[in-house]
Amino acid sequence: MERREFDALPGEDRCAGDRTSGAGRDTSPDPAFCKQPAATITAALERSTAIERELAELYARWDTLDSRA
Repeated sequence: MERREFDALPGEDRCAGDRTSGAGRDTSPDPAFCKQPAATITAALERSTAIERELAELYARWDTLDSRA
């Protein structure tokens, strides 16, 4: 069971990483991004933070599973 989870993690990493595109962090230097309503900016940054947290959890789980292999 853990082996299948470990094997699937690189794909999940790519999916989560792809979701960071356009989630606020990579677009924040864009002046147009900063001119959006505050609620839009806040939502984009919160979404980006959640994705970053998910990536950190995936990497931690990957490390745990890798250490058992």
